Amino acid sequence: MVLKFPNFFLDLFFMGWLRTTMVSEMMLPDYANNANNEIVQLRNDLMKLLSQESKPLFSQNRMLARKRV
Repeated sequence: MVLKFPNFFLDLFFMGWLRTTMVSEMMLPDYANNANNEIVQLRNDLMKLLSQESKPLFSQNRMLARKRV
């Protein structure tokens, strides 16, 4: 029966999931604002990491590769 009507069962599953409190909380403006702030913070941390001198990290990786061989 599931193989004959897969869309019906998927619709039932997602309609039930959309009614959960988790999804309703995700639609609140505070949730979206906090998620956006988290993404901005992650981006800033990544840019800070990438702006640091990468040569020592690269040379350490080469030294580890040499030791394995």
